[in-house]
Amino acid sequence: MPTSSKRPRQLAIHFVTTPNYSRENYICGDARTMPLRLLLNRHLWMQNLLVISGERGSGKTHLAHIYKDHFSVPMIEGQNLNLNLLPILADKGCVIDRTESAEEHLLFHLINLVKANDQHIVFTSRHLQSQLPIALADLRSRLMQGATLKLSLPKESVLFNVLLKHLMERNLYVTSSVISYILLRIPRSYSSIAAFVEFLDRLSFEQKAEVTIPFVRQCLHQFQCLGDGENTYE
Repeated sequence: MPTSSKRPRQLAIHFVTTPNYSRENYICGDARTMPLRLLLNRHLWMQNLLVISGERGSGKTHLAHIYKDHFSVPMIEGQNLNLNLLPILADKGCVIDRTESAEEHLLFHLINLVKANDQHIVFTSRHLQSQLPIALADLRSRLMQGATLKLSLPKESVLFNVLLKHLMERNLYVTSSVISYILLRIPRSYSSIAAFVEFLDRLSFEQKAEVTIPFVRQCLHQFQCLGDGENTYE
């Protein structure tokens, strides 16, 4: 019986990566060291409350996960907050991610319960306390009394490390010249870097292409055309 001359087809499997929110994976240096110190030293907070603010991709959610793991407290997104969860969250303190999506009266009662239990609470938001879109005056007053941690745009050295981290998480090993090429042409934000590396990973897999400067040039052009400078990375 004649054997087929065709070689067996190789199936490519694309593993979906998940963000690594461990303390070890947090890029420290320059302006990134102080946030970690304030986060983990709760005696420095005012009114047992800390609000972490910053643009998308600035590291708010990463810090929130570090706090959650370090103190073994629950963490939920603001939109998932409900009346039944209040006593559970207030028992040990908690983290509320994307605070602006929560119902205001629930937030107000949660803060009061946490303080009554002598526990602590962390909020993350894209807005500063004074700029949060909150109508409830009592809630705004409570938030304004808390400690503030504002995450700013990264310096060049930090951007390099953040880009390298995202590339390595997706097993994209590139030369330093490729990294320099990307940094010179991408917006200076954590969110842009995260979104672009995800896009680069997807295209290199689909096209089975090596990540070279010509390929990166093509990806940057498509990325900018898609308007993918921002996504949900926090």
